[in-house]
Amino acid sequence: MNYEFKTVTKFNLILIATLLLMILGPGGTFALLNPNGRPPEILMDRPTCVIWLDGNKVWHIRWRAAEGTKHTIKGNCISTEQGKLYNVLGVGLAPKDRLLTTANSVTFSAVCRNNVGGIDFVANGPTIGVSIKIDGQHRPGQVFVGGSAQHPEGMPFSLTNRFNGSEISQSSQAGIELKSGSLPLYALPDLGYALWWDKNGWHLQWRTGEKTHSFSGSLSISRGSFDHVQTVKITTAKKIRAKPRNLKFKTTSRCEIDGINFTTSSLEIRLNLRIDGAGAHDKTFLGPNAVKPSIMPFSVYKLDPGKNP
Repeated sequence: MNYEFKTVTKFNLILIATLLLMILGPGGTFALLNPNGRPPEILMDRPTCVIWLDGNKVWHIRWRAAEGTKHTIKGNCISTEQGKLYNVLGVGLAPKDRLLTTANSVTFSAVCRNNVGGIDFVANGPTIGVSIKIDGQHRPGQVFVGGSAQHPEGMPFSLTNRFNGSEISQSSQAGIELKSGSLPLYALPDLGYALWWDKNGWHLQWRTGEKTHSFSGSLSISRGSFDHVQTVKITTAKKIRAKPRNLKFKTTSRCEIDGINFTTSSLEIRLNLRIDGAGAHDKTFLGPNAVKPSIMPFSVYKLDPGKNP
């Protein structure tokens, strides 16, 4: 990982949780905001933060700075009423950025320069308490929540977590955001999948060694459509079924590389990949950093959605 990650002690956990709950009591605001759905692309001459909850039960916080500027982003999130936080994932963080977690909270500090950064996490508490400072100040007018991109009334504030209680478990995984670029040659699997995107679109390839294996799976999106779908090998064409929002494939391969190339305007792709009928999360490698998902199915997002198709 390219950022500093620390787990604090039990004493600090209790102290942080107590302080946050005190802050989120009389001094905080309970925002009647709908956090569901990713906010639209927001371009301003000031730094901004966006917060949303997706359909896969994952919370996202993203910050962006205008070109040529540098800003500090600090904040914390807490899962209230004995709720827990799982699978905290830093996105686009630099080596000096900090991400500290406890069982029910995450605290972050980052420098934002001409880029998008953020965190993802899963929570099972009834509400999420949020406090964010931009350049040392609470700036609710530069924070946007949910698909309606509304501002909180003040800081800190709380948001309802519609996926809570027994619906969330540690098996839930945050969506993985990918930078542009292909998988490095040394990381290419002898048996498995590789997924990446570049200026030409998305690329999913699978290959096997000397033995014969079956590869099957599906890709789905909730918005937009799959466009310019092409197969890497003609022999797979009859085994790929393409619909506007769903791609399915089933092939048998030996000593070769098969795959699918496509473009889509969707910012999120849901994948379920299998080898010989079994989930292939441990044999799937994503993007230029060869990230592996921890569960199957899983979701991927573009780190820079406005850059390439």
